[in-house]
Amino acid sequence: MKATRLAMYGKGLSSWLDFRDVITGFEPFDISSGNFHGRPISLGDGVYLEMGQMPNDEREDFRAVEEEIDYIVYSYWTPIAWHVNGAGWFRTSAGHSNATKRHMGKLCGIDFL
Repeated sequence: MKATRLAMYGKGLSSWLDFRDVITGFEPFDISSGNFHGRPISLGDGVYLEMGQMPNDEREDFRAVEEEIDYIVYSYWTPIAWHVNGAGWFRTSAGHSNATKRHMGKLCGIDFL
């Protein structure tokens, strides 16, 4: 499945509504610079999930449910939001760079647990 192209800046700017609809529709997406992207994950063993700069306490929680994660939103290579099959949407609570904070702003409208 080809990733949907969304834009953070300039002509063709995508609103948070565009991002919300693509993300909650479990569609793969990226922006032109590639530093903000999301993708569906195949459930089951043998799938490596990149954790980037995720804090250690969140890594433990992430690993505890990683076999049930079916979609991840990344800022660079760090998960900032993920969907757990049968449970719902979760997001990081850690502070990050200004760019990652802008990426997290595009997650408005998603009901996080």
